[in-house]
Amino acid sequence: CEVRCLQCMSKCSTEAISDFIYRCVKTKHKVSVHTSVYAENTVNSKIDQLSAKDMALLMWSFAKLGHKPKATFLKRLENQFELLEMKPQSLSLLIWAYAKLRLPTSKRFADAHYYMVWK
Repeated sequence: CEVRCLQCMSKCSTEAISDFIYRCVKTKHKVSVHTSVYAENTVNSKIDQLSAKDMALLMWSFAKLGHKPKATFLKRLENQFELLEMKPQSLSLLIWAYAKLRLPTSKRFADAHYYMVWK
């Protein structure tokens, strides 16, 4: 299953890739490091297609797998974050994923959280 998905992942949307990784984690399917890295690289090449929900689910899935994305991926993810309308649940998942992976939380995330809670 995983090998077959890797073969077509480059043709998939970021939504399909995020959903695949998320469903693997939810069903407790063991995801190889190779698959996580390939998914990260593929999403990175299509980051402008990434929705807020897919961003949150992908990072949550990576955190559950213990996969720490590269700094370049995280930088592009944070830049994409500015352009998205993020719902509170997605932002919470994103902040949780960063905490779980012991990544420094972006000031953008903190500002967005403050705005959602106090404005």
